[in-house]
Amino acid sequence: PLFCVAVVRLFHRGLDVAVHRFQLALADYRWNPLSSATSAAAGPLTPMADSGAKGRAELESPPSALLKFAPLAILLNGVLSALNELRMCCPVVAISALRDELETQLFGAIHALGDARNLARAVAAREQDVNARTDASAQKLTAKQATSGGAAGAAPFDEEHFRIFVGMMR
Repeated sequence: PLFCVAVVRLFHRGLDVAVHRFQLALADYRWNPLSSATSAAAGPLTPMADSGAKGRAELESPPSALLKFAPLAILLNGVLSALNELRMCCPVVAISALRDELETQLFGAIHALGDARNLARAVAAREQDVNARTDASAQKLTAKQATSGGAAGAAPFDEEHFRIFVGMMR
């Protein structure tokens, strides 16, 4: 039992490092909004099996959309490193505990992925809101200038424009 506990602890540390690096990679990852054209160009997420050699090759290679997601590679490299640590010394009685540990850590990674994606969506929505307000303010200013006879008769930088400017700086 002492050896099993040490093996599970070793695996736990390896998975902790993998998930931590995954979270750091997610924090640095630049999310791109997927339009229907982009996702159609990326291809299906599950390769379709054809008969013959081409079908086997498609099943063995990951979809190209996954290859473009670097945080996933970081996570999988860390998980594989943790599994490699066990390769020569994994006792059979520890398999259940190791499976549970892997499941727990992968669920943690899934939650981190969801949190990062939700944060990216919130930031994108905020940026769109700020851009829309800025565009609306610019249109109002242009309309004021047009009705007042151009830039020479334009109103000075007023309180409304100042609030919009401060909102953009946040």
